[in-house]
Amino acid sequence: MADAAGRPQPGPWYLRGGRAAGAGLTGAAVGAGVAAIWHAGWEAAGNACQGAGDAFCIPVVPAAAAVLGSCILICVGVITGFLLLQVRLKRLTIPVGCVLAAMLIWAIGAGIPGGVPPPAWTAALAAGAGLTSLALMVDSGRVQIAGFVAIVVVIAGVSAVPHLIYSRVQQDARERQLAALGLPLMLPTAAGYHASGADAANGGLSVSMSSDAPSGSALSRLPAFVVNITPASSTPTEPGSGGKPVECGYLPPRPECRELKPRLWLLPDGGAGNGGEVITWRGGLKVDVMTLGYSPVNTTALVQAATDLRPATAATLAGLGP
Repeated sequence: MADAAGRPQPGPWYLRGGRAAGAGLTGAAVGAGVAAIWHAGWEAAGNACQGAGDAFCIPVVPAAAAVLGSCILICVGVITGFLLLQVRLKRLTIPVGCVLAAMLIWAIGAGIPGGVPPPAWTAALAAGAGLTSLALMVDSGRVQIAGFVAIVVVIAGVSAVPHLIYSRVQQDARERQLAALGLPLMLPTAAGYHASGADAANGGLSVSMSSDAPSGSALSRLPAFVVNITPASSTPTEPGSGGKPVECGYLPPRPECRELKPRLWLLPDGGAGNGGEVITWRGGLKVDVMTLGYSPVNTTALVQAATDLRPATAATLAGLGP
């Protein structure tokens, strides 16, 4: 079973495969456990700073407890797993395994902006794949080569995963914010343009529209105009409105505002050539389509975006963002 140096022989293929699989399961359990501690510490830190208001707050106790608990779990998990599995070169693989698992889990979490803890499955996958690679690396022959290749793949994957996690976290947050608006969610359409992003802003829905065929200019690749859908506080037909949108009276006055058809107003851009602004109302909602000045937009596209609105779900709108 083991030689005098405490190094088990590789053994049959099924034992070697089982040893690598066991190392992976050990890493997965450790990763999931550390992620759970990380999440608990993050929530405790947030609760500890709630009463601080705008004052600077460093939640020392929750952070220290989370770090200490994670270190203990990693060490106990790797030592126990590798001893039970009889992974060879224990004096090397156990400390290296502890450091490797800690570094992979930390890399997954540290790469996510905003200090958001990583999902448990990502930490489990990273640590599990890392320890599996380590178990293969201390084997022999082609298996050992596969282990070295696997650890390179794992490290490369860990560097890319945080961005994907952050994008998913941001999308989930947008979806919750959009669903909480409490107004009908709609997706504007306009010939030659597509919706490229949607967010909850100022109590309403804001949808960015980008050109389907941008020119070579970098500015043309930015959103061309934005469609804001908000609860209507008043309409031009209400008493005191003066028969025009309030935007027509902003300083400087915009006497060139004109009504294209009932309840559909065009506010020209004052000669800038960007297309201006279109305002209309849809039930109890105000639809305000504004050019952003990055590229010219014809009035026809603005009018279509303001009037051709289709029902959409919060998930669909949240998925438009990066």
